[in-house]
Amino acid sequence: MATALGMSLASVKRDIALHRALIAPFPDLWRGLATHPIVGENASALRDIAAIVDIDSRRALIESLVETPDMTLAQAMDGLGLTTPKAAAATGATKFMNNTTSNLARLSAGDQARIAPEIVKTMKPSALLALRAALDARIEEEGIGA
Repeated sequence: MATALGMSLASVKRDIALHRALIAPFPDLWRGLATHPIVGENASALRDIAAIVDIDSRRALIESLVETPDMTLAQAMDGLGLTTPKAAAATGATKFMNNTTSNLARLSAGDQARIAPEIVKTMKPSALLALRAALDARIEEEGIGA
């Protein structure tokens, strides 16, 4: 299914998880959340909302955001006395890698294939063998080399 949609498997899994936590339980609220000018297209914020285990708290948070379009997620959570555990901020190479993988995951399979040669050109020669080994392992894992 992911390939047919031009998405990565991880992206499909994340989208299904968001659907199960934000859309299915709140058919009356999801559209307002999706069009919220601050939170609506922020995947990280949506995942933070979805991570709230108590469904009543999740509903109250979404209602608060829908009612107040200029409110940030942090403001809405503070107003309701909710907190989410935050991982330590990524720095250096980890930050760049997180941004890179996140951006690549947003591309369709066709776009990823189209830009693959450019990515290889940007790699340092000393990293090419590691890239090749990782690609070979992934191709074998996916069973697409046969």
